[in-house]
Amino acid sequence: MKRMLFLFVLVVFAYSNAAAETGFEVIEKCAKAMKSEKRSNFKTSKKVAKMKMMGQEMTITFYQKGEDKFRFEQKSPMGEQVIIKNGKTCALIKPMVKDLPAEQGQQLLSQMQSQDSDMRQFLKDTSKVKYKLKNGVEKFNGKSCKVVEVDPKELPKGSKEGENQMYIFVDALTNWLVGFKVKSAQGNIEILLSDMKKVKGAIYPALITTKVNGKDMGTLTVTSFEVNLDLDDKLFSKPKSK
Repeated sequence: MKRMLFLFVLVVFAYSNAAAETGFEVIEKCAKAMKSEKRSNFKTSKKVAKMKMMGQEMTITFYQKGEDKFRFEQKSPMGEQVIIKNGKTCALIKPMVKDLPAEQGQQLLSQMQSQDSDMRQFLKDTSKVKYKLKNGVEKFNGKSCKVVEVDPKELPKGSKEGENQMYIFVDALTNWLVGFKVKSAQGNIEILLSDMKKVKGAIYPALITTKVNGKDMGTLTVTSFEVNLDLDDKLFSKPKSK
């Protein structure tokens, strides 16, 4: 009888604790569980991955130096593409040299960040977004997850309520990040993170699966992730015009 009473109290306590959590607190716990703070020691990084999408396979290499230098390389049977972002400068440098709108570079960076587990991106600036924890748990990518809804405090110009709605899924047991869901005009986009590994103590997904409206669209497998390399600034510079 005492054992049953103890279990009942434990369940009630766990439920009340979960109910008392806020969306932001779930994000904070996830960042702590994923050891995201260790990433502040990464002065540079180089991530290499194999992507399979629509029957094609390509190699992607993503370099980062500090907080404002990025280089994205993509090699496929169709050829090679290289984009750099250095501060406000965003340019395509292969197969041709061409300036790009800063928004395009930011979109690329946001896409790469959404396929990672660096939860610091959600803790940096809360002045533009708010986090709402949905009631209960949901199954996502085979895990029972807490679901945090991400809402802009002000809708972007021209957008409608509920458009590009984003959800973050966090494992209710381990507090690890499980994935994301975005509701867009094109339908539901799901990014599933799995095969977790460590680099210098920080946890990252080595397998990222993308689904659109429930259909598998492709996978990205991280083959190497190195940090604190000696990366030349020339990697992030636009070639001078001849």
